[in-house]
Amino acid sequence: MQRYALIHDVPVMQEEGQLFLLRLIREQKVRSILELGTAIAYTTLAMASQDPQIHIDTVERDPQMAALAEDYIRRSSHAAQITLYPMDIDDFVTEKKYDLILVDAAKAQYPVYFRRFQENLQEEGLFVFDDMVFHGMIERPEQPKNRSTRNLLRRIARFRREAASESGFTCEFYDKIGDGILIMRRRKKDES
Repeated sequence: MQRYALIHDVPVMQEEGQLFLLRLIREQKVRSILELGTAIAYTTLAMASQDPQIHIDTVERDPQMAALAEDYIRRSSHAAQITLYPMDIDDFVTEKKYDLILVDAAKAQYPVYFRRFQENLQEEGLFVFDDMVFHGMIERPEQPKNRSTRNLLRRIARFRREAASESGFTCEFYDKIGDGILIMRRRKKDES
């Protein structure tokens, strides 16, 4: 899968970031995960492999990616642990509560996904956002020549500031791990 992703330029979580995420899942005894942005299910299958009790709902809008993900999942020993929703995240609705919500989809939509799915997070549950330094460019948003990239970097920077001031969550940035990871933990109700 990793080789396919490399050859076909499929955006998958960097190895260092994924190892960090998998350790977090084990340490926190995560059992229910919502993943926004499946790609080809590379991280999905890695998360499922951490414990047979883990169940993952994962959403992927790109039909070609979803088809590849479905094939990889079906051929794995973790198929019973994973439910793939081949649809746009905007169309996905659930009443479930999750221990962890991994967001690795459209970076400009991170604030929207945070607002939309925060009620689906268990008390003391974790949001994990990938690509928070965006190839090291977050510190130099004026550097890219492409205007849309500069706008995306400004949006990520704004989300970082907003996340740090969220009263119902603690916030930790791991800028040196992978492409930058943000963990937001929902506070207990008596801590807010």
